[in-house]
Amino acid sequence: MYFLNYFHTSTNVVRLIRESLGTVPSGFTDIGIDYRKVVRSMRVIPPPDLSYKVTFEDGNLGGFIRSSGVFQEIFYGIESLSSDQRDHFTKLTAESMDLLKDLDYRLWFIVNLLVTDVVFLKSERVGGGSGSHLFGVVCVSPSDSWNASDLLESILHEATHLNLFICDMVNSLFTVPVARLAEDDAKVVSAVRIGQMRPLDKALHSAIVAVPLMYIQHLQSKTELVDMFSESLRVCVSGLLKKEKFYTPYGKSVVEQLADFAENQDFKWLSAEIGNTDLALFHEISGITTVRR
Repeated sequence: MYFLNYFHTSTNVVRLIRESLGTVPSGFTDIGIDYRKVVRSMRVIPPPDLSYKVTFEDGNLGGFIRSSGVFQEIFYGIESLSSDQRDHFTKLTAESMDLLKDLDYRLWFIVNLLVTDVVFLKSERVGGGSGSHLFGVVCVSPSDSWNASDLLESILHEATHLNLFICDMVNSLFTVPVARLAEDDAKVVSAVRIGQMRPLDKALHSAIVAVPLMYIQHLQSKTELVDMFSESLRVCVSGLLKKEKFYTPYGKSVVEQLADFAENQDFKWLSAEIGNTDLALFHEISGITTVRR
């Protein structure tokens, strides 16, 4: 699956670096450094030079997000965090990343590569937010009762959105502008907002982020999200498959790979796909972009 395969992610990031900076990383370990140079060129507030930085509502990014209203429908009634709360959530972030590294090193690699900033905005709504207009940024409104696993799910969710944004930037998922995907004939029922019709790009994102959340809970022998999304994912993907006219060959491949998992929900196969070296590059040749069973 391109959107969870860490070789494909690395290839996409290298292509993004080449297209943005005109150079390629000198070595595998330099991908993260050069990626952050690209992010720096795309954002007013620069990222750290490596890995991620944890900040809060009064930091530069937090202040920008609050004043610009870019996530006002997600984060509202934002409260100021105490020193103890900041220490707690900073430590919890490190614990969640360590947990991900223990559960699946490859997904940790993707998250650690793509996420440059974790911004805590404790608001009336618990959850997360990210956007293509804030490259590398994951915003989180945590619950006081969250443990490392809960925070991990929120960060992984948003990092998967970031990964799909890059997939779209360097390969293109759709053949039409985003506004066209919001018209009635392009809408599909969401996998996450169960029962709601959503624009095609948002429905695709909903189905894709459901997959790593189900997988990471499976690795922890938990079933809440697996049970919640199992049927809604099938319904969403069934709708996505019917919108073939809107996809590029790459987008079609992404949807077909998603359909492979939605149909069988085989976590052993999914784990193998995360490390499948054959998915490092996209080849526009019929018959090799997906593995149908």
